[in-house]
Amino acid sequence: MTLPRLVVAAPSTGSGKTTVATGLMAALRTSAGLVVSGHKVGPDYIDPGYHALATGRPGRNLDPHLVGVDRVVPLLLHGAAGADIAVIEGVMGLYDGRLGTDGFSSTAHVSSLTSSPVVLVLDVARMSRSAAAIAAGMVAFDPSVRIGGVVLNRCSPGRNADEIRRALDRLGLPVLGMLPLDPSLATPSRHLGLVPVAERDESVALIERLGEQVASHLDLSALLEVARSAPELDGGPWDPVTALREGDRVGFDTASLVPHDAGSTSDAPVGRAAGAARRRRVETNTVDDANARPVIAVAGGRAFTFRYPETEELLEAAGCDVRSFDPLTDPTLPAGTQGIYLGGGFPEMYAAELAANTNLLRDLRAAVEAGVPTVAECAGLLYLAESLDGVPMAGALPAQAAMSERLTLRYPVATAPSDSLLTRAGEQVTGHEFHRTTTSPPAGPQPAWLIETSPPSPEASRTSAETSPPSPETSRTSAETSVVAAEMAVLDDESRVSRSTSAGSVPTSANSADATDASADGTDASADGSDVSALVGFASETLHASYLHVHWAGHPMLAARFAAAAHRAVPHLSAMAGECAGASAGETADSRQGGKVSPTGTDGALSDPLRHHGDVEIGDGLLDFAVNVYPGLRPEWLEQALHDSLASTGYPDEEPARAALAKHHGRECDEVLPTAGAAEAFTLVARARAWRRPVVVHPQFTEPHAALEQAGHEVTEVHCRAEDGFALDPAAVPDDADLVVVGNPTNPTGVLHPASTLRGLLRPGRLVVVDEAFMDAVPGEPETLTADRADGLLVIRSLTKHWSIPGVRAGYVVGDTAAIRDLEWARTPWSVSATAAAAILACATEHASAEARKRAEEIGAWRGRLEAGLRKLEIEYVPSTASFVLVRTGAGVREALREQGIAVRRADTFPGLGPEWVRIAVRPPELTDQLLRALEGAAAAEGRQ
Repeated sequence: MTLPRLVVAAPSTGSGKTTVATGLMAALRTSAGLVVSGHKVGPDYIDPGYHALATGRPGRNLDPHLVGVDRVVPLLLHGAAGADIAVIEGVMGLYDGRLGTDGFSSTAHVSSLTSSPVVLVLDVARMSRSAAAIAAGMVAFDPSVRIGGVVLNRCSPGRNADEIRRALDRLGLPVLGMLPLDPSLATPSRHLGLVPVAERDESVALIERLGEQVASHLDLSALLEVARSAPELDGGPWDPVTALREGDRVGFDTASLVPHDAGSTSDAPVGRAAGAARRRRVETNTVDDANARPVIAVAGGRAFTFRYPETEELLEAAGCDVRSFDPLTDPTLPAGTQGIYLGGGFPEMYAAELAANTNLLRDLRAAVEAGVPTVAECAGLLYLAESLDGVPMAGALPAQAAMSERLTLRYPVATAPSDSLLTRAGEQVTGHEFHRTTTSPPAGPQPAWLIETSPPSPEASRTSAETSPPSPETSRTSAETSVVAAEMAVLDDESRVSRSTSAGSVPTSANSADATDASADGTDASADGSDVSALVGFASETLHASYLHVHWAGHPMLAARFAAAAHRAVPHLSAMAGECAGASAGETADSRQGGKVSPTGTDGALSDPLRHHGDVEIGDGLLDFAVNVYPGLRPEWLEQALHDSLASTGYPDEEPARAALAKHHGRECDEVLPTAGAAEAFTLVARARAWRRPVVVHPQFTEPHAALEQAGHEVTEVHCRAEDGFALDPAAVPDDADLVVVGNPTNPTGVLHPASTLRGLLRPGRLVVVDEAFMDAVPGEPETLTADRADGLLVIRSLTKHWSIPGVRAGYVVGDTAAIRDLEWARTPWSVSATAAAAILACATEHASAEARKRAEEIGAWRGRLEAGLRKLEIEYVPSTASFVLVRTGAGVREALREQGIAVRRADTFPGLGPEWVRIAVRPPELTDQLLRALEGAAAAEGRQ
């Protein structure tokens, strides 16, 4: 096949290859009107990003180590399909390859494999005729490499330029152009190299300027002649469909592409990623069947810029629908996600922004825990960790990540230690690592890879110790040595790791986008002269996460297995689905009034019964028996605490309240969590995990049920029956329930379940949540579980009702530390206001405990008067221990009471109850007597009808 092409190379890093290569791509596209294909020797992701911007096509990598020698030409032809010319940017020095391999995977190696002529870039800012001597050595070193001409970088017309040109003319090497110094072409660097194009707002302008400079100062016609001198290439382009079908894995035995269901060879789960792998049978698996195309969510945006385009092409060829999402801005994974791919990037630079997107973190974690097939490479590994430099991440892996002083550079062959989502035990792949972070632990119970590396050479150690930090203009001998020491000498010459320890990034010199020195102060290699073997990463039947980057074109069985797992996976339902639906599912603008659910529609029906609360029952002139808030005045000390909380202009600090709660209940601080009322706690429970079968025991406060549905869960209801006194039968709860929510005392029945009954609900793998929002109304709190340190038990408490502060929204959770941690992870920052924190702190004292008991006893007396009156009227009720009584008045009595100016809480919004029931809040004697007289009159009126 005919393909005009050339390789842009240099004697060393820091010569300006990226500047010349990228500028040439832009110039050929804009000035010459050609379709240009950009390629990069080696594993580097950053330069292909600039190439893509310059050419308008995906940047491609050509790396014999990653894909195998026989795949280099087919991948070149594949990437250059439809192009007029291919420009290949080299890596490091022209002949620099893997240590001990005579230049394997070097720029010269790729030039020979592709029969591509070389354009040699010489930085002549500090030399004259010596430039020709260097070029002569480059020409003579390997006759199989044809150098078609030279570009002089950082060189302007004048006597020195003429001297260099004459010397090169004697060698028969034409000068194809001279690129003068231009400070506007300086590019910022980072701890792993140039700032990716997706992160540079000025990238387009930079590429345009590069193209203009190259068009003005280089001979495009002569360069095109060099490219057109390349001979025809044998063979055809790489094809992802063929690669998948044939299991075209270069350099290794072909593995079966049919995923098996045997699962992992290790029984050990991987932390929170060990959720059950839910499966579905795929009846059709063809690219043409849109219904059979599972959605693969691929992380993109500014924080995740590194991935090979062939990865997506393989997944698409395997029948997947690849969709990008931005972890910085998107609130959820793409709808119906059945597979997740998290590639490379710089999450450490965006840790705060990633952590702030709590909705997506929560959604991602839920998907991983639910068994959605997930692949994470390098940056993806950090994103799935519990934290990155102390900043919370997704928490899907039991590991913490942090920046390190040591740079890890590896170009290894990795062995799969066990079966996993991607691998089969004993298989080997080639890959690369390039990072300055570490994870603790480095591997999970089931590691992803066994990686073997070799120690640094004596020359490497000596050079590292003796070389002083060079200037940006100096070539990177130390950097090359560092890379060779890690057996990664073909690593991107734009690895450009700054030696500055005070700034994090150093601008590169003008016209030298690859000029920043790499660190030579330490790489991850053995120092004792022996080979190093390390188990790294995390793997399971549905997960594969490690620092290792693998080019799937060289190992297409990985793509095939991932795609097959995605085809089998259940589509992920994002927890935000209900919220994003807005006013759907029949909700109208008139059904909500100021955040309250309208009590009735025009036909008396409720649009959203689970969201109905007693506050909408009351109105002007109505006597309130609907809301359970204690009707007395707040204590003076509480009033003062609330008032004082508003004096500060700082952000809320809940830690003093947390410490006070821990002391109050005899718990550790990690066993308690302040919340913005019980309602927030229920929302956190709903969103914290991917519940498989959540159960709510009814009749029960409906907020937990509503929160679970809003989070996308299907709720199983267990009903306590009136004929049983609404007592709980633990046997009625399904054995496979992994979440059980029950009230105690229960709202609206007021029934106090024995603590032993609730303990009987506990099971391995199940979380039992006990809503004790009204326990403080029970003198002595005899059945409370706040002191129980049982695994899988959470108790939710509220201060709202007992302390008459419904406008403050203050509550807390007590219980299992792991569950508390999950809730804390799921909530937004500063959800507990300063006023709420002050209320919690004030109410967690001995003085407050005495006052709380006094109120409970008073409530008990009021409740006794109400129940005695109901018995006298022969009105059925449920004996209560709370601040309300569930009464069976008969249908129509609630409306009759409203006509008499009394509001009671309708109870038909509680699952398991009908319109004949109402809930009546207890009140002082004079008000209770007024209610009883009204009830007597209403009952008499109903009897006459």
